[in-house]
Amino acid sequence: ANVDKTLVVLARDAGSGGVLSPVQVLRDGQDLDWGLLGGYGMVFSPDGRFLSLAATRGSSVTTFARNAEDGTLTFASQQRDQAGPPVDDSALLNLAGVRGIALTPDGRHAYTVSAINDYLVTFARDADSGELTFVQQFKDNEAGVDGLENGYDVAISPDGRFVYATGFDDNALAVLARDPGSGQLTFVELIRGR
Repeated sequence: ANVDKTLVVLARDAGSGGVLSPVQVLRDGQDLDWGLLGGYGMVFSPDGRFLSLAATRGSSVTTFARNAEDGTLTFASQQRDQAGPPVDDSALLNLAGVRGIALTPDGRHAYTVSAINDYLVTFARDADSGELTFVQQFKDNEAGVDGLENGYDVAISPDGRFVYATGFDDNALAVLARDPGSGQLTFVELIRGR
């Protein structure tokens, strides 16, 4: 939940019409730091073994391992915005206000968009641990990329060849081609709303 900084795991009883019952409650500041502060977007890995959560106010992406038997979650890894002056431009991970997150159909890469600093970030993903490793990032209105201002959400085509990112303030959809091997993106076009 965005406001009370919690993540609730619910069990679903298919035999009783889908009745839900609480299994686990994780709280920011108690069970982990920053990972649930402003939880916004979340996505399960294709195999269902991991859950990755984008926390807008925590400026972080936290990955949890999921127990297949009862659905409970345990902390696996976290990527946080790296504030302050970078050693070089590639060393600064921009996740301030991260909102949207998507995983490729093969589970090899993850993509996030940020509302505060207008970035689209590419991560490689380890299928065994769920851990994300920085690959590439784009900023709105730099290097020919447009449409990411106040990044809102990100999606991936079913074949994994394209990434689509929306920018709320740009009223636009940025289309990027994806290299299936490296996960790196190339800006293709901008589709702007009227």
